[in-house]
Amino acid sequence: MIDVVLTIYDGGLFEIWSLMASPIGKKLIQLLNVQSEFSSDEVNGDAIDYAEEDFLEVFAVRSFEYVFGWIGVVLLTIFVVDLFSCGTLPNQTYGLGLDVIGAVILGRGLLKGTYSIAAETATKVGFSREKIDSLVENTVDGILGITILVLGVALQFLATVNAFPNLIHSSSTFC
Repeated sequence: MIDVVLTIYDGGLFEIWSLMASPIGKKLIQLLNVQSEFSSDEVNGDAIDYAEEDFLEVFAVRSFEYVFGWIGVVLLTIFVVDLFSCGTLPNQTYGLGLDVIGAVILGRGLLKGTYSIAAETATKVGFSREKIDSLVENTVDGILGITILVLGVALQFLATVNAFPNLIHSSSTFC
């Protein structure tokens, strides 16, 4: 999958994508800044400029990778399975595929290994135990949250494709 995305990068499609993504990224920055607890007067101007430039670059690259990589592969896979099963998959299966991708992408922002945590908490005289505690808690919550979300979506998917009978109906004598 990565080779396909890199080939598309070289084909010039990424440059077009970046041009389209830039105004969207700028609008997102404006919306996020409105929600911020800080004003532009409280933050270093050079840091703001760097953060905006970095945000626009990362937004263009990641959105390109997700659309032409993860989302494309998952939706194409579901489409092929649906095609070979003569269109018996319900349309919500495509939505469930996107739900799983969204959960994993959301979690990527929270999930950090011990190397990343140590690097982010380094100071000139050592490290910040409070920052480590916070990042570790976020990482653990992210791992558990993603796991639960993916399991829930997987159960929805299995139910959608009738992989198992209705549990209440098949195991209850009251129905």
